[in-house]
Amino acid sequence: MEPVAYGARGYKNVSQAVEESTGLVGYVVAKQALRNEGHSRRRSRRGESRPKDYLTYERPKPRKQPRPRRPVSQREKRAFVKLYEFGYSINQIAEALGRSPSVVWRHISKYYRWGLLRRRGYGPQDLRKLPRRLRELSARRRWQELLRYLPLWLAWIEGEGDDEPP
Repeated sequence: MEPVAYGARGYKNVSQAVEESTGLVGYVVAKQALRNEGHSRRRSRRGESRPKDYLTYERPKPRKQPRPRRPVSQREKRAFVKLYEFGYSINQIAEALGRSPSVVWRHISKYYRWGLLRRRGYGPQDLRKLPRRLRELSARRRWQELLRYLPLWLAWIEGEGDDEPP
């Protein structure tokens, strides 16, 4: 008796000739085609955009090259931590030193995990919240102070200054 496969429009016979002429791979492909025959009207989320042949497939657009990364020096890492200890926010430090906030946070968070730096904020450390106006004034004052000392910090990061930060 011939093998039988169920398609969308009823039973269909899959002949032994397919298996004999193309081998097991051809038999599996033919069986899959019969199985999917009735589902051709249904839209698939991934089906249309997937390449049919993975060996000869080329991307329609080449990928963009990643931006070259600038390494973070040891002094710059210490500057991140010192400025954070002085009360500057991560965004202020990042903007002043020309880095992204994620780079600054990545290095500061290591000190948290090592237990060398305590978190700031309104959590368990201090349950009182300062008024908004007072926080804005203090942030503005700290930013102006940071800009005043920024040339000294940049010189220290480049290695021109002493071993101690300004």
